[in-house]
Amino acid sequence: LEYIIARNHLGVIFINVFGGITKADEVAKGALAFYENHSPTCSKSEVKIVMHLVGNGKTEAKAILKEANNPNITIADSQEEAAKIAIELV
Repeated sequence: LEYIIARNHLGVIFINVFGGITKADEVAKGALAFYENHSPTCSKSEVKIVMHLVGNGKTEAKAILKEANNPNITIADSQEEAAKIAIELV
């Protein structure tokens, strides 16, 4: 995320994890780590993340994100819902 945000002027990042090799719980932990490593006044911490998680580690990822209760991260139940949320946040 750091690399992407540093090179682009983004307001929302849409992350779609669809099973396979990528573990959704690791992606969730990475998203949370990004926000933990930035102060609230940093413009990068204002970037919103919308996630759609399917497959390997989905249940764990959702639990991790719900427990963290980060207002910058939204979990969607479908790709369509995630896209709508991302558009609304822009």
